[in-house]
Amino acid sequence: MSAETISTFEHTARKASLQQPNPDATVLPIGLDFGPTWISVAFSTNSPDVWGPIHTAFPCSQVYKDFYQEALRKKVPSHVEYPDACPSDEGLVPTLERLTELVGCFKEHIEKARFMGVWCADDSSLELKVMGITVPGHWDLFAQTVVYQAARLAGQPLAKLSSVLAIPQAAKLAYGIDDEDGEYLMLIIQYHKSHLHLMLVEGDTCAMQRQAYLPNLGEDMMLEAAAAVGESDSDDVMTEASTPDSAADSDEIPLPKFAIGDAVFIKSESETLTPEPSTSTQSPRDDTPPPADLDTQLNEPFTPELSTSTPSTHNNTPPQDDPDTKPPAHHYPETNLAPIQDALSRFMHLDQPSEDPDLKAALADVKYIVIDGDASMEWKKALRAAVEGVLDHKEGITILANRFCCGVYGAEIKARL
Repeated sequence: MSAETISTFEHTARKASLQQPNPDATVLPIGLDFGPTWISVAFSTNSPDVWGPIHTAFPCSQVYKDFYQEALRKKVPSHVEYPDACPSDEGLVPTLERLTELVGCFKEHIEKARFMGVWCADDSSLELKVMGITVPGHWDLFAQTVVYQAARLAGQPLAKLSSVLAIPQAAKLAYGIDDEDGEYLMLIIQYHKSHLHLMLVEGDTCAMQRQAYLPNLGEDMMLEAAAAVGESDSDDVMTEASTPDSAADSDEIPLPKFAIGDAVFIKSESETLTPEPSTSTQSPRDDTPPPADLDTQLNEPFTPELSTSTPSTHNNTPPQDDPDTKPPAHHYPETNLAPIQDALSRFMHLDQPSEDPDLKAALADVKYIVIDGDASMEWKKALRAAVEGVLDHKEGITILANRFCCGVYGAEIKARL
């Protein structure tokens, strides 16, 4: 959202806040989602000229961003080997001063969300009300209660506390997942720009089995690593002609190789993985620098290393003769997501430890895989293609990834119920 757009929105919001409510207005439910850096808003006008919900978003405050990261550090392990061990038993709102600060922060964001809806709807005959809110899956019950109280103070009282949803509940609503007979698991992969968040939940109850967040596998960090490798590859080309090729004269026995996705790794006798550089190239993307917290490294004992191969881009436009046809995986950007695949394999394989993690076998009890997050759509499509490649037509698993933000769509559906 540009500075000019934000200025226009804030002017409209101030103007709307001064207007008296219209008693004859039709109530229109709003759903909103608290993401890592954006507050998303969605509502349905039921107009025949508008297909689907109207969706928009605005940047959240620094106070909120700090709380989001603090909650991650307190409640979610930053490694995949022992995700059942909670980093801290401390509550997310430990003091009265912190409670007051957060209530004010959430209240302001909820008010802005409604004003954003009023601004987008631009219809005085509609009375927009926030009736469903999605919060991150790692927020505890007390934090959800703070959001519930903040909504009331913002003049948007929710019908009940259950109107505040966690991500797993919102995902089920967004994709119309009905409760199944028997037990099953749902894997949620939230691919954000700042981090990767893995959640394994019970499908019928949405109870969290385990979760982990990996701050060095977010989109921004992957792009930064790819750009750095691209520069080093350019330097290597300058000296390649003068470097003697001693491989043919060496007595060293070549190490066996195996592939994960588009990456080729060399397996040594000690089972360590050493990425073999790729010859593909891609120009670095000129983006806003990643947040400072991305400098955080994964904890021992396992740290998935970013691939040293450089991704390349391809046209991801589906064939024009069939707009509904999904392009083959190689049409997506070759982002070389092997580190994410490896981390995912280890995260899922804790119940069945093995020296050679097999993601396909580890997903035996999973019925749905939801790919979500604020990463760009092309990267999430690439991640979906990578997961599909690992599954290799495995039956019984449905991959859901066609919602830009399942949190806000789930909240919007909850608001209308």
